[in-house]
Amino acid sequence: MMLMFGMILVSLSMVSAFGVSTPYWDENPLRLAPGESMDVELVLQNMAGSAGDTTLRAEMADDAGGIASLVDSDLDYFVPFGSDDVKVRVRVAVPMNVVDGGTREVVLSFTQVGQEGAGMVSVSGGFTTKFPVFVVATKESVLFQPKPEVEVPQKSYFWVWVLVVVLVLVLVWFAWKKYRK
Repeated sequence: MMLMFGMILVSLSMVSAFGVSTPYWDENPLRLAPGESMDVELVLQNMAGSAGDTTLRAEMADDAGGIASLVDSDLDYFVPFGSDDVKVRVRVAVPMNVVDGGTREVVLSFTQVGQEGAGMVSVSGGFTTKFPVFVVATKESVLFQPKPEVEVPQKSYFWVWVLVVVLVLVLVWFAWKKYRK
């Protein structure tokens, strides 16, 4: 019994807590129109546990029908303990021939890369993350930027009023001169 309790304590001290966050999820999907592409940044983090620094290898588990790919040339990401800012870039490019209204799901897997020459058996952890891509009309795309409305200057009637006042003054002056004669 004591041996079992000791093993549990030792294994708890080797727990590592690394993960990934994505800016898109089921309730907030990436919305792109046909012909658009965008680089999405996922963020790796290693914030808890006592395993220290780790290296994670990224792999595209499902490229959503060929629309997603990993951008970085080196797919092994060093994630120091306490960090939450290691970026993984995924390019999502929707071809022109894709019909509006379709939904695709991009799935990435991350596997912990074992330490070579550690001298003992290591257990590698891993996890997957996914985010949906909705193919939408251009106006619904995250890249859509409406053209700024050109502000039409308000017509100024200042000079018209000045002209009217001058004409009235001229008429009053002529009337006064005619009346004096």
